Amino acid sequence: MTGDITKDPPPWSAAGHITTKKKRESIKDRFVEPADSLKVVIVRDMWLTGFDASCANTLYIDKPMKGHNLMQAIARYNNGAIQVADVVAVMVELRQRQQDDERRKAELGLSDEEIAFYDVIAHGAPQGIPTENEWIADLVREVVAAVHSNVKVDWTKAHRRDVYASVESAVKRVLRRRLIKGEQFRFLLARLMEQAKASYEDWPLAA
Repeated sequence: MTGDITKDPPPWSAAGHITTKKKRESIKDRFVEPADSLKVVIVRDMWLTGFDASCANTLYIDKPMKGHNLMQAIARYNNGAIQVADVVAVMVELRQRQQDDERRKAELGLSDEEIAFYDVIAHGAPQGIPTENEWIADLVREVVAAVHSNVKVDWTKAHRRDVYASVESAVKRVLRRRLIKGEQFRFLLARLMEQAKASYEDWPLAA
C-alpha cells in the first residue's frame, strides 16, 4: 500500500484504508471522544505531537524508538502525567545500565548469550563452585559451544526428548571434564539447562 489512490487498487480506497487529510481529522476527532464507538486506531508516523487523547490507555509500538521521538511516545501514553525531565531521567538510567552491561561483557570477553549463562551460574552458586570470573567465563564459553553443536529444531518440545538428552549430555561432559561433582554438578546442570531452554527454544531457526 502506497497511500496514493492513483497507484493502489480502488477497493482499498473504497474500504477506507486510504484516507484524505479531512478523513484523518475526522478519525482523530472521533478517537478523542470517549463516547464514540471508535476504540482502536493504527497510525504510522503521526499523532506524536500536538495530540492528546485522555481516553486512550494503551500504546503499541512496532518499531525501535529513541531520543525525542521516544519521549513524545511516552508522554502520549501517559497522557501528560509525567514531565519530559522524568522521561530523560529514565532514559539516562537505562543507558547507564546498558553501558554497565557492555563494560562487563567486554571485561569478561563474553557475548550477549554467554553473559546470560554467566549470570545464572554466578548468582546463588552453592559453596564449592569456583567464583573466579575467568573460571566461570571459560566454563560458559565451553558450554555455549557444546549446546550450539547439539541443538535442533523443537529441541525443547516433549516429542524431541532424544534431542534434549543430547544437549544435556553435552553439558554434562563439559562439567565432568572440569571435575565438577555432587551438589555442584547438579546445581550447574540445572541452571545451565534452564538457561539453554530459555535462550535456544527457537534455535537454530532463530540463529
